[in-house]
Amino acid sequence: MIEYLESRPEIIYRREDFPVKVEVHNAIICYDEENKKFLLHKRPSDRKVGAHKWAAPGGQININESLELSCIRKAYEELNVKEITPRMDIVVPYFIHSEETGVGINGFRVLCLLSPTECQKFIEKDDPDEKFKWFSLLELEELKEEETVPNLYAEICTLLTYYNSSNKV
Repeated sequence: MIEYLESRPEIIYRREDFPVKVEVHNAIICYDEENKKFLLHKRPSDRKVGAHKWAAPGGQININESLELSCIRKAYEELNVKEITPRMDIVVPYFIHSEETGVGINGFRVLCLLSPTECQKFIEKDDPDEKFKWFSLLELEELKEEETVPNLYAEICTLLTYYNSSNKV
């Protein structure tokens, strides 16, 4: 194997040879602890996986980037949130499969606490397209399954259960 790699082989990537895309993503479950609400966003129509569905903000984890740092980076890039506390002890893996493309996304949902200041700033954010919204657990439960990415409600419930049990004295 070492000899092969040292010979600098030409690696050809043809999309049709790899029906499953290998990427690792994070999904930031932004939690407003004071109001018991989660910040979700509606995925854009041009997305091949989960288009027009409510999901957690997030994205691809860069090579050599920790899950924690990727959450902090994506919170800033997608939400302009500077004060976020990823709870690395409360993480749920996920996989979203796309029937249209055969491509799937592997990732981790991470419970991230937002400071009250950041939550308030986001409430005041001008969002005419209504692509971001705070949901209570009950509101999230009442969404139809086809309105969210797969297993979102169940995975948020799992994160919240662990969070609540870890905060008991």
